[in-house]
Parts: sequence; C-alpha cells; structure tokens
Amino acid sequence: MQQNHDSQPTGRLGFLIAAIVLGMGFTTAAHANNGVISYAYPVTGITVDGDLSDWSAFWEPTILHDDEEPEGAADFSAWFRAGYHLESRSLYLAVEVRDQSHRIDDSEGATWESQDTHLLYLDARHEPSGSGNTLWMAGESFREIEAPLPAWDPGIGTPSWRNAEVAVRRAGDRTFYEWRLHLGKLIRPNRTLGLDHLFADVDAEDTDSSLYIWGPGLGKSANSHRLGDLVLLADGARLSELRGQVRWSDSEQPLPPRVRIRSQNHPELSVQTTLDAAGRYSVRLPPGSYSISAAHGVSKPFGSGADDLPAHFDADTAVEATVRPGRVAAAPPLVLNALQRPDFLFRSHGVLYDFDPAASRTVDTFLDAFRQYYRVPGVSVALVKQGQIVYRRSYGIRNRRTGAPVESSTLFEAASISKPVFAFLAMRLAERGILDLDVPLHRALEFPNIAGDERSKNLTARHILTHQSGLPNWAWGGPGGWESGGPLELNFAPGTRFDYSGEAFNYLGRVLEAITGKDLETLFQEEVFGPLGMINSDFALDRGQSTTAAMGHIVELPVLRQRADFPSPASSLHTTAEDFSRFMIGVAEGRGLKPETYREMLSPRVEVPVEQRVYRNPWAQSISHGFFVQETPHGPLVEHGGNNGDFHCKFGLFTDSGDGYVIFTNSNQGDELMRAFEVFLLHGRP
Repeated sequence: MQQNHDSQPTGRLGFLIAAIVLGMGFTTAAHANNGVISYAYPVTGITVDGDLSDWSAFWEPTILHDDEEPEGAADFSAWFRAGYHLESRSLYLAVEVRDQSHRIDDSEGATWESQDTHLLYLDARHEPSGSGNTLWMAGESFREIEAPLPAWDPGIGTPSWRNAEVAVRRAGDRTFYEWRLHLGKLIRPNRTLGLDHLFADVDAEDTDSSLYIWGPGLGKSANSHRLGDLVLLADGARLSELRGQVRWSDSEQPLPPRVRIRSQNHPELSVQTTLDAAGRYSVRLPPGSYSISAAHGVSKPFGSGADDLPAHFDADTAVEATVRPGRVAAAPPLVLNALQRPDFLFRSHGVLYDFDPAASRTVDTFLDAFRQYYRVPGVSVALVKQGQIVYRRSYGIRNRRTGAPVESSTLFEAASISKPVFAFLAMRLAERGILDLDVPLHRALEFPNIAGDERSKNLTARHILTHQSGLPNWAWGGPGGWESGGPLELNFAPGTRFDYSGEAFNYLGRVLEAITGKDLETLFQEEVFGPLGMINSDFALDRGQSTTAAMGHIVELPVLRQRADFPSPASSLHTTAEDFSRFMIGVAEGRGLKPETYREMLSPRVEVPVEQRVYRNPWAQSISHGFFVQETPHGPLVEHGGNNGDFHCKFGLFTDSGDGYVIFTNSNQGDELMRAFEVFLLHGRP
C-alpha cells in the first residue's frame, strides 16, 4: 500500500544510476532530459595528451553542482569544449577543471569516488526510443567503462578502450582531461549526440567525494534522455536564436517542463530545452526549418500525488518555425489541449464483487483505455474470485526500446509488495520457534550503524514487521547502502509509533540468515515459493533471466538500473501476476501457517495516520505484520503497494471471500493507472 518507499541499487554508483527512478523522496533527479545544449565544430590537429594548447580559446561553462556548494571558483569549477573529426570519425572533448585540492588513489580496490575522476556519459545514437549510453570514467590512475546489458538495448555493442583515448594531466591547480572516442558512421554533421559530465571531487581533508555535473539531475546511466544534447554543427555553421511559448487552451495545470525541437532538414538533429515559469523557451540553432512539440504527453511526466493528478495531452501537437542566419526567429505559440480521461468506463459499483469470466471484456476495455491514456508501456493483471484465478491479462510492451511484448511469463519488479511475502516467511519461522518476534534482534545480529543508539537494543522483529522500528526508509540510499553508510540515530523509540521503513525489513532479512544459517534465496524457496506453489518468482533476478523481464520506464523511456546483487526482503521480488495470485490464494486459504498464526499476522496492530496513506480509500487503514489492513463493508481487505520508481504495483485481497486482484506496471505513470483500476474494482465511479 505504501507506494513511495522502494529501491534496488547497491552502493553509491547504484544510487547515481537509480536516483531518478526510485521512490525515495528525491526531487533533484527528476529529469528525463537536462534541457542543456552544447555544440561541436569540426577540429583538426588535436593530439590527445592532456595539453589543450592545440584547442582554440573558446570554452563552454559547463558545471552545475548537485551536491555541496563549492566555496568558490578555486574550490571547484570546470569547462569543456567538444569537436569532431570527420575523416577519423571521432569525437574529441577537452575538459579543464580548476580545483585547489586533488586526490589520486592508486591503492588496490580504488574506485571513481575515492579520487578525483571525470565521468563522461555518451549516447552516440540519440534515438527517440531511448538508446543506451556508455559511461567512460577516467582519473590520473583510474580507467573504467560501464554499458547497459544487451537485453536492455541490443544495439549498444561492447565499448572498449581500443576505440577510445584519454589523457589526464595535472598542472598547478588545474586538471586537464582530453578524450577521443571513435564513433564510426555516427560522426557526421547536423545530428545530435547525448552527452553529460559528472565530476567526483575529493578534497584532501574529506573522505567522501562531492559531485558536480553539467545538466541537472543524477541517474544518467539509467536513461540516455537524462543527458544533455551535443549538436554536431557543419563547418562554418552560425547559430541563431529561436524563441517561443507554450500554453494551455483550457487547463489550469502547470505546463510540461520541456519542449522537443527537431530539424525538418536533418531529422537526426533534435534537442530539448526547458520552459520558464511563463512557458517561454529560447534556444540557439543552426538555420533551417524546425518542428516544436512538448517533450512528453503529460504535464507532470515524473509522477504526481493522489490529489495532484497531471493533465494528459496529444504529444504529437506541434508547430513549425524557420530559423534564418543572423535573426531571432519567433515560433507560433504551441497550444496544448488536455485530453479527457475515459471516466465513462467506470461502472456504478465495484466490478470485482460480482465479476464473472463473461465480464472479462469490461475489464479489458477499461485497462486498455486507461493504459493508453496514462501512457503506461506494459501491464499485467490477475483477478481472483473465491480463491480461484478467474482473469489474467497482459498488455503492451515490456521494453519500448526493443518493442518486446508483455507476456504471461514476463517478470515484473514487485517492489514493496515483497514485504508481505517476506512477512509470511518470518511468521513461518516464528511459528516453529526459530524466530522470536519479541526478542531484541541485536542478540542474534547487531546492526552496527544504529548500535550507538541505546534504543536500538529494544528493536524486535515485531517492531519491524509492523513498521514501528524507528529506522528511516532507506537511510543510506537503498538496499546495501548501510554497508558504506555511517552511524544513525533512530527517529523514535521502537514500538512507539508507525513509520514505514524498508531499511528495517532488510535488517531483519540479515538476522534471519544469521539465525538459520541459510541465505535468503534458499529461505524464500523453502518457506514461501515451494509451499505456495509459486513457480515463477525470485528474490534475486539472475541476469540470464533479464531477456524475459520487463524493463522499467520513466515517461515511456526504458530505464537501466543496477539490480541488487543480494535479495532485498523489502523490494527485490520478481514475479508475474499469475504467480503472485498463488500467494494471495495461499493466504486466503490459510495455507502454510496455523490458523492462530494467520490471525496474528493479519490482525491490525497500529492505525496508519491519514497523512501517511497513499490511497485515499474511505476505510480506516492499519498495519498488521507486513500487510496493510482495512475493514470494509465487504470484509477485511489486506493489501500492499509497491513503487521502485519505474515499476508500480499493487494487490488487494478480501480474506473472508478469497476475492482479490494484483496489477503490475513497468512505468512511473503506473501509479495513476493503479489508482483508477482500484476505484473501478472496489468502489465504482470516482
């Protein structure tokens, strides 16, 4: 039920890759394209040696900070220049950093964040469907490359240092990075590349790096549309200014954040630029004819709250403008018309209660229409009646980049609905006396990050399962972050109030491994998947399965995220709608646990404060052990939702009748679809 709490990546690089898509309360990373633009001209006679004297004197000021405010230009400032050499099919980059303190780490196990490093992101194809980008990393004694898996983007290839040169030179308070990247036929004038920079700056007195970037927002490895635009200009091309404005015809909504401007003379030349508060934009472009449209078909493409729904509109709406040399061009106003949500498809009552297979077309029509309205790439749904699966459907595509369709066997990230599955496991162990729900956990395994807070000595499994641990939700940026994270004080004494925490669930997972001597994957298989007949579920998706798994999407663009390399009880279940229905059916039938254990697991323990409820149902909501519980006119409803940023999902089960539903989506817009579907199933008209 709690939607904004999940995460998958491990470590700091995982945080950088995933910050934009994870529902962890981040706001600075919500960008699908930076709206920053630079330009590259043809260059000749460049030697990659770290000596930039063979470059001209023109520099682009580049760096926006996204961490600490530098103390001044001497503390940190940077510039870059880009050029291309047509004959060798190579992109050249010259970067100058001014930094009064510089660190080199040549120790074993050194990483990019333990020293001053330049991270260069490059999407050479810049395709509208979200082509993958390669991350090149260089420091004085450090080199590394990262690229997405072929399953995410089969056209990415395998980047190699054989196709690249980089030189790093330190002189006084300056560091110079010089690059040559061979891009083959992708180097040609009048096209755009995706490009961005991130700098790790480690001062002598610090242990952590500060991060400085060109375009705003992190998560650049996850999605190439978070990069800035680099336009390869023809020799001698002169730039002119294009101005315009976007407005609604009949809406009070905020305007979408960006417009996309595409050359009609050279279709591979396209850029995105940001709108100001009045909807105005201004961009420099080479002469020619251009088409201007909104970058996305939704006013709030990066998500919204339950009471703050965005407007949707036709993203193909466009205007045209001509840019002429030496003149300021004015584009006609881009007027957007909000689309009407297909609310006529709601029934006067919730359709789940009297659903029969003959009514499947009603559900089909609703889901297909709302999926298209909310622009959700892929959806998988199952309905259960009296403990039987009576409806299961898959819609759309699992990866917009490849166009592969969602099938019944397509694995989705279950995000936080992993937690009730883990709670079932914990209750199985408690029932057999392996786990005591009320014995302080530090006796079995201390959590070093909170050991300095004496209140942590009272923390029990029951506190964690009922979200009364006092731990924050992902205090160190996601699963695994605690290993490199520092000490932390609890927000409150365990057991004194409700506050949702995935961090706590993962601590309990480590405790279960310690007291059983088994890894979590084995425990899930023995205690949950086997007993409940879940044949297509996993808590640590093997990379070999990734060709059949759904890819997450942010505003319809696929997102590459590093998956956890260990099971995360709070968030890493991968499953299908049909397989998760088997879990719901097992709970409804009381399988795997004694009746008294089920009563203990599902009985309300703490009421959820109204301000912490994500879904505004009319019924009071409480937390039990791993489940959210609502008392409804149709009997007790246990439920949970999940949000890994680019995956949204939810299930609800009436335990008395055995009726329920589960829905998985692979999009940050899936939350709005799920809200509508829940109303359709349980309430009728909104």
